[in-house]
Amino acid sequence: EVMIFQRLSQSIQMGNKEEEVYQTLFESSMDIVMADAAWLEIMDEHGNYTAFLHKDISEIDVFEIKKLLRKNKIRIDNEPLYIKDLRSYPESERVKKLEVQSMLMIPLSSHNYKMGNLVLLKNLVDGFDKEMVDIIFTFATQASIALKNFRLISEAVENERYKEELAIAKKVQQSLLPHSSLVNVHLEISSFSRSSDQIGGDYFDFYEQSKDKLTIVIGDVSGSGTSAAFNMALLKGVFHGLVQLETPSDKFMQLANNALSRCLEKTSFITLALFYIDVENKQINYARAGHCPPLFIDSATGTCEYLESKGLGLALLRNKDYSKHIQEAQISYKNGDVLVIYTDGIIEAKNNSGEEYGQEKLKSVVSVNYHLTSKQISEKLVEDLYAFTGQTDLNDDYTFLVIKLS
Repeated sequence: EVMIFQRLSQSIQMGNKEEEVYQTLFESSMDIVMADAAWLEIMDEHGNYTAFLHKDISEIDVFEIKKLLRKNKIRIDNEPLYIKDLRSYPESERVKKLEVQSMLMIPLSSHNYKMGNLVLLKNLVDGFDKEMVDIIFTFATQASIALKNFRLISEAVENERYKEELAIAKKVQQSLLPHSSLVNVHLEISSFSRSSDQIGGDYFDFYEQSKDKLTIVIGDVSGSGTSAAFNMALLKGVFHGLVQLETPSDKFMQLANNALSRCLEKTSFITLALFYIDVENKQINYARAGHCPPLFIDSATGTCEYLESKGLGLALLRNKDYSKHIQEAQISYKNGDVLVIYTDGIIEAKNNSGEEYGQEKLKSVVSVNYHLTSKQISEKLVEDLYAFTGQTDLNDDYTFLVIKLS
């Protein structure tokens, strides 16, 4: 028997699949002890069943035996449990209808990590001797180590796959953002965008219809990882497709909502802010689809205010009623005025005490420095943001654009 178990242990360690280990353990254990019935249950780290094998006993009968153990407060620890006669316990009426009488339950665990139970049954009282118990327990211990190794290898493969997907997502995200700032004699634009390790979906872009008219967009895709990066790609396609139609900003949002509602998953949505800048008439027409309100600074008075307007995030409402939840707004500007647009990662950045950076802190930094160049204002914002958080490791995406108008 010892030699048989040694060969079985070697076959387990050479198994190519975790399921092969289950089957080998299950069938070999039954054969060696000549069990009349058995079941094997395997759980994940959350206690959910990942495998359940049974032979010569139904799932209902397994349930009845487990219920009997619970009623009699019999706990399964990391040691074998041997019951000479199941029928001797109180409230065993239903179990008495079964042929099985003695039961050997062996926990499968490795390094204090419980993976499941192997249960062997016989149709006679005291059907297992000590030698059987010891040898089965030794075999089960080796099988548990093999199972744990399989899981560790599987986790390593998944981690490598995740890292590869993350690298792809980062490349996709970087390729979707403008590689250089927009050059326009009437505007001075400085952008800042940093991504956390968990790829998010911050997006901004420019489109120049003519030397006097241009469009700026900023958005945030829900979620993280590769799905957010590829949803960003969808957003970029929708933006460049619709911006050429030169529709009013509210109509643009309606068309974008219709397009994205057809291709985004039900759980995904996008916040977006769109700005049409007419440098000849010094006007900005804009619409916000659930995005953070832009900050506008009047250079003559130094007044800073957030431009509020009604707007619902894209793909949150996927029908024609969306038009009722978006509006176009307009503002005039003069030389030296400043527009700051940003994603929620900026105002939701937290310090060590859990306090958020917030709109007021953003407003105070800009109000003090609005007379500087857009690049200098950006540098002041970045400096203040990192001083507030006290760290350079990001837990979200940080994106903002400073636009100095002239």
